[in-house]
Amino acid sequence: MNRRSFLQTATAAGLDSAVPTCPGWTVTDLLHHLIRGDTWAREIVERSRQGDAFSLVRLSALPPRVVVGT
Repeated sequence: MNRRSFLQTATAAGLDSAVPTCPGWTVTDLLHHLIRGDTWAREIVERSRQGDAFSLVRLSALPPRVVVGT
């Protein structure tokens, strides 16, 4: 599923709707989780392109929420 269709599906479901496979989570919670993961992965790729191997090792060892500062 591409980003646009995912956002359309999430909006159609309702951002405050429960996510059945993630007890206690809303669609908004799921969106935030996915965005943080994408940001974390993008940061690792960008740093590796810049040749920052030390930071790459440190980033890959951290959970996504630590890397993006939430």
